[in-house]
Amino acid sequence: MIGSLSKKQKTALEVEVFAYWKAKKPELYALCKILCSKSDEWFNQLEEEVELYHAVYQNTDYDDLKWRRLKSALLKQVYHFLSHDQFNKTESKKRIFLIQSLLDLELDKHSRLELLNYEKGRTSEESFTEYFNHYRASILNLSYNERYGDRFNLEPLTDAFDKLEQFYVFEKLKLICARFSFRQIGADREFYQQLVQFVNNLKKEDLENDKAVYTYYVAANLLIQEEKESWFNTLKQLLEKHFNIFAEGEIRDLSLMAINYCVRCINAGNLEFLFTLFELYDFSIKNKSLFQNGELSPWTFKNFISCGLRIEKYDEIETFINEYSNFLPEEEKENAITYNMAKLHFSKGDFYKVLRLLQYVEYTDIFYNLDAKTLLLKTFYELDEQEVMSSLLNSFQKLLQRKKNLSANRLKNYKNFLRLFKKLSRSAYRKKELRLQLKDEIVSTKNVADKNWLIQKINEIL
Repeated sequence: MIGSLSKKQKTALEVEVFAYWKAKKPELYALCKILCSKSDEWFNQLEEEVELYHAVYQNTDYDDLKWRRLKSALLKQVYHFLSHDQFNKTESKKRIFLIQSLLDLELDKHSRLELLNYEKGRTSEESFTEYFNHYRASILNLSYNERYGDRFNLEPLTDAFDKLEQFYVFEKLKLICARFSFRQIGADREFYQQLVQFVNNLKKEDLENDKAVYTYYVAANLLIQEEKESWFNTLKQLLEKHFNIFAEGEIRDLSLMAINYCVRCINAGNLEFLFTLFELYDFSIKNKSLFQNGELSPWTFKNFISCGLRIEKYDEIETFINEYSNFLPEEEKENAITYNMAKLHFSKGDFYKVLRLLQYVEYTDIFYNLDAKTLLLKTFYELDEQEVMSSLLNSFQKLLQRKKNLSANRLKNYKNFLRLFKKLSRSAYRKKELRLQLKDEIVSTKNVADKNWLIQKINEIL
């Protein structure tokens, strides 16, 4: 579990355990300190725990019961830390609990002061979508008035109704967006229609003044309506204008909805959306809308680079790799930089630079490993290195046979690529009629890695 924490969380956990347990139970702190210093890769490779036991309990024989009790005690401490860490993420939630405690202690002046402070901060960007907390604040305000103020003032009650309604609509739209993002109806058709009806029953003019609710309303319509482009354009404008009012997970989900729409348009053959997709990625990354716990996913990093290279934004992509690789998870950084720099050089036609970067690198991550081998195959093809290309092709096929943990879809992508690549590498010496047949086969085959490159190469020899 500790291996899944961010670097910042590991540091905070170690500080907390040190404060509570360094003197009372030093072995608990010792174990925590060791685990917090290790990488995800170390946790994945850990087979025997005896060595770890002896690092904590030095010069003692292994005691399985004592070891399990220590691990259990640390696990409880980690759970305690995670619950507090989650609680501390939302300032409005902390203030609500504080006000409730002050009211329970019958501290009317302090209660009133904190209620006023909450009201001042309620419109801030950081707490804009905390509708349920705003509802609870209205209830606390009502409770305060009943005890110490004007019990006939029904404004807090009206406000509570409004906030509860906002919370209901906002959360339901979020769930609808999450459900429709999977784009599968199946046996849930009746339930699906109920959700569509809920969105259709909402009135645009009733929602436009609430920026957050309206943004999710637009996103839901993008997912369910037949005419999508106008909804997409509206969503894009809203994200550019109001990205800072959403919580981290919310803005990431909304940005991915817009990105996925662009990807579907590109896959349908509308390549103009490559430029829109590049702009979306660029904006979302610069504003950290796609970040999670302060880090950028290696797949987002890679997808943005792939998009930029397709529209020949070479300088921008090189700058991006140099500037944003620092935000990648530490254990993924080296793989990501090497592979994506090689991809940049390949797109620019600097094939020998690709070889220098990739030929002697063994990736620990299976997906980087497969993509790097695909890139090497393409590089050998461009350099007409038939012998090494044939050798790599054979070793690549054997690697796929051994990798049983790959999904069926992903495995099919690579197998189809290798099959078509092998035909392509021989097609220059065949009749034009056979080359035309190969082009038809490439175009019609689904689930193919680097399909655009295969089409480009077959067109060059027709």
